Amino acid sequence: MTLKSIELKPQYISLEDDVAEQFYIPVMSNCTRFDRISCYFTLNALAKYCTGLYYLGRNNGRFRLLMSQEVSEETFDAIRDGYRRSQYLDGLVKEKMRQELSLDDTIKLSNLAYLMGCGLVEVKFALCRNGLFHEKSGYAEDSEGNCLCFNGSNNETKMSFDSNYEKFEVTASWLSGEFDRRKISGEREEFDSLWNGTNKHVMVSNPPESFDTYLKSVNRGRLFRNTEEYLKDSFYLDVSDGKIRLVLPESVENPGRFRFRLAITSLVDRVEDRALLMKPNLPVRSVRNLIARIKREAEKEGLEVYKSNAFMRSCRNTLPWIAWHFLGCR
Repeated sequence: MTLKSIELKPQYISLEDDVAEQFYIPVMSNCTRFDRISCYFTLNALAKYCTGLYYLGRNNGRFRLLMSQEVSEETFDAIRDGYRRSQYLDGLVKEKMRQELSLDDTIKLSNLAYLMGCGLVEVKFALCRNGLFHEKSGYAEDSEGNCLCFNGSNNETKMSFDSNYEKFEVTASWLSGEFDRRKISGEREEFDSLWNGTNKHVMVSNPPESFDTYLKSVNRGRLFRNTEEYLKDSFYLDVSDGKIRLVLPESVENPGRFRFRLAITSLVDRVEDRALLMKPNLPVRSVRNLIARIKREAEKEGLEVYKSNAFMRSCRNTLPWIAWHFLGCR
């Protein structure tokens, strides 16, 4: 398969098109090089940039992501001159990494971390002395040399995907005349110039230690296509209609009997497929015992315990001390 096999549109509009399914996933499934420039860095945005990364990873394709971080002139000069560079960047990036992530975004970051460990993905930060590095574009190329570029208002933030009116235009080499092919080669050359640090207007830096440390913490050691794959060897705690919902690992053959093994029969309202739905309004002591038993079982079996944002919000809002039990969980 090549980029030519994709049914491309000349432009994509976020509120009218499924940008992930119609553009990013098909492109990443059929290319061997994908370069992306965006002007926005948060953990949520980083996860959105990784939409389709699973498919690129299966092709052993390479992904280079250049993101922006706004700094003051004083900080820019200090970083440029090498004065406490890592400390400055570390502090700037840490502020943006204190975010709750959806399970879907966690999976994308796990894939990113895994492919970075394999040497197939690289991330750098772009800094400007005055203002924000505001470029938003991308370049993709397949094994036969077919290539495309895209440019527009799109950032892969949640707002950009779900709410904002965003548009970007696509130019493909096999559908273009000489004038537009020069546009594509120009995008490739501009990215290489930025990435290699030869663009005089922008300073590019490798990620700080806190960034690498965080990604190592979410690396599960393989690629995951979807939520089901990610959770099949894990316990997953969620909240549904005010009730705690415990999704069991795939290795549990009989969820109904498993509640006896955990000695939580009195807490369970009903069984739904691989999930145990707890009774509403459980007392604090019962919730504490439930969590302790799940953690012990997971440790004994060498499994992970994951939790949804809804579960953690419920813990913080109603039983703040419970969140402490999960500080070591991702």
